[in-house]
Amino acid sequence: MAVTITGAELEAVIGAERAVAERLLSVATAVVERYAPDAPSDIQNEAVIRFAGYLHQSRATIAFRSTSIGGIDVQGPPTHAPAFRNCGAMALLSPWKVRRAGVI
Repeated sequence: MAVTITGAELEAVIGAERAVAERLLSVATAVVERYAPDAPSDIQNEAVIRFAGYLHQSRATIAFRSTSIGGIDVQGPPTHAPAFRNCGAMALLSPWKVRRAGVI
């Protein structure tokens, strides 16, 4: 299967400018097709929309890792590492994810 959504369609759905939508489409498509290449196109398209929309709406300054050490709050650099999981794309594609056993 393959992602079939266009930059114009993504632009309309996530409210991004065309250039931004095209860039996010490229990024989201690469991640989605690598994670679950055999998922149906409709599922992949929705995952791309969710992931691209999440990336479009995220700000580098709002996702801080923080912890408390001895009563002192410490904040690390911004992270969007769980973006694919948080946007719901990973769960949507999960039934088509090929899992393999590793060598022990």
